[in-house]
Amino acid sequence: FFFSSRRRHTRFRNVTGVQTCALPIYRNARWADAAIVRWYGTERRATPHFGEAIQAGRRGENGAVAGLLGLLKDQEQTGMVRATAIELLARYPGEITEAAIRGSLADDDSLVRYHALLAQQGMAPDRLASLVAPMLQDRARTVRHEAARQLTMARAPLDEPARQRLVGVLADYERALRLDLSRAEPWLNLANIKLARGDLTAAENDLRQAIAVEPR
Repeated sequence: FFFSSRRRHTRFRNVTGVQTCALPIYRNARWADAAIVRWYGTERRATPHFGEAIQAGRRGENGAVAGLLGLLKDQEQTGMVRATAIELLARYPGEITEAAIRGSLADDDSLVRYHALLAQQGMAPDRLASLVAPMLQDRARTVRHEAARQLTMARAPLDEPARQRLVGVLADYERALRLDLSRAEPWLNLANIKLARGDLTAAENDLRQAIAVEPR
């Protein structure tokens, strides 16, 4: 391929030298702005962009929590945007933010549920078990694995059916971890599973493997 700016056009040629297209290169930001107005109308400019709320959340600006809560509740936003809102809301502890994140455990989008689940880490075992145990039956494998990871050290409050589900999900989680052992992280997660089972020797071996893989 080659590019030529003669006559303010960009030419594209394939490997055989046959010209495939010619596109103008003089279309600048002003042209793009006019095109957006044609497509969406002038009201588009008044619509807040999700990036503004995310930037405010990262900077800790006034009104950041309200903006992030708005993103999380907006079903028109993509799962990635709403999951990012959860990640940032976790930096602002409080009843309102925690309730919004907990509510997202039942969201239709698996990415949103996954990040809502991540935000539950560090909770007291009894409360963690009641919130996270149902996620062992989530339809998304990633969510089930994260639920199992968090419950490995908080299984005492679980009832017998939940414990049986945890055993099954942990077995699947272990198989997934062993697919790629080139980094320290999967070895650490394997060690935590062994530690929860009381197998200290196996846990120590996995930790030594983590150090060997990433000594620094």
